[in-house]
Amino acid sequence: MGTPFVRASGAHVFDQEILLSAVPPGIRAYYRRKGTAAEYMDDYFDPRLVAVDMLGNFIKEGAVARLPEGIVVANEWLSAHGLDPVERGQIEEYYKQDAATLELFLRVRRLDRAAKRLLRRDYDFILPGKVKR
Repeated sequence: MGTPFVRASGAHVFDQEILLSAVPPGIRAYYRRKGTAAEYMDDYFDPRLVAVDMLGNFIKEGAVARLPEGIVVANEWLSAHGLDPVERGQIEEYYKQDAATLELFLRVRRLDRAAKRLLRRDYDFILPGKVKR
């Protein structure tokens, strides 16, 4: 099992099958072969990308007015660690791509749920209603 934010000898300690279990079966094997779960988790070991993702949450949560202050704080921290600063345009582009990816994934999961209902099978996940982006 493990936690998603721990690696030992360069390998993730977390059982990636937990993440893959939410992926519809037809796509799951492809994601497993491609290493998508590991790539996803690798992003959280890149401090700059974590900052961009965190700042993108200001957009997601409708708090865009707080984004400039968040950028200042994040850039101070990044600078103190010798990392390049982030810019608003990078955050907006990242959020746009992330939101589109998550929307597509949610649509695929809804299709999977509908197919399981037609086959009178249980669907093991609770999906969110309409997501405001």
